[in-house]
Amino acid sequence: MGLEKGDRGLGDTVTTGGKPLALHVRVRAPAWIDVARVTVLVNGLPVLVRPVTQGAPVRFDEELSIPFASDGFVIVRVDGDRP
Repeated sequence: MGLEKGDRGLGDTVTTGGKPLALHVRVRAPAWIDVARVTVLVNGLPVLVRPVTQGAPVRFDEELSIPFASDGFVIVRVDGDRP
């Protein structure tokens, strides 16, 4: 998985000025790995869930607008439906 905000990436600090965070999310996985959805959490709470509909190797490649009003942290989680 890759996350980008301009020249910033995973683990970096980003300033939004109280505006929504434009975050580029890219998920790559081989066909045998189940990838069903991308969930974005802000401060541990889910704020956005998107289905994954693309085939391998790039399963998801979108610019997402994440509501972000103050200091906090973002987690992007990728889940499948099969174990």
